[in-house]
Amino acid sequence: MPSAHSPPIIARDFQETTQVKLAVTTLLIASTVFLVSLAGAAEADESPQALFDRATSHDLWMRQRLMPAGGVMPAHFTDASYTQVQNYDGRRDPAIWTGAYLAAQALRLLETGAADARNQVHQRVRVLDRWWRISGDPGYLARFAAPANSSEAILATLPASDPEVIRNVPFNNQLWHWRGRVSRDQYQGVLLGMSLAYE
Repeated sequence: MPSAHSPPIIARDFQETTQVKLAVTTLLIASTVFLVSLAGAAEADESPQALFDRATSHDLWMRQRLMPAGGVMPAHFTDASYTQVQNYDGRRDPAIWTGAYLAAQALRLLETGAADARNQVHQRVRVLDRWWRISGDPGYLARFAAPANSSEAILATLPASDPEVIRNVPFNNQLWHWRGRVSRDQYQGVLLGMSLAYE
């Protein structure tokens, strides 16, 4: 029989299920990164420094082209040079992937102490904190948010005709558009990133 201080069974089951899902997600991400790095090293017979340089180059490219308004989002490009974004995709998943990116940068900071990793952790925490607070409803996470005066490619992800999108919200002395109707997988990515950033 549960004690008076035990959480209700439903709540405890939910907490345990969420913890298991988070652990499995973390393991899958870590395994994928490890296997991809092994495959890349085996194919190219690269040194650790070459792998590091390639990862650094990709990270910089990603920040420039796949992080509109600070959130991670896949993009379609105008040509094979991958320099000009035509439009962004994955409109409902920026929170989970921004959280995963934050987790990666937090782990890099823990391992290397790199100033750039620290800067990325601070920037992504600010972005995700904004997404937590922009709705005005404590605990309700936005899937994505961008200033109302963003580029057309960014604004196209937040159309007025979409019932998930809330537009022209005053926040921090600026107008913002944001996407709601969040799902729990988005919270998992964000909480993974925030917990590692806290470390």
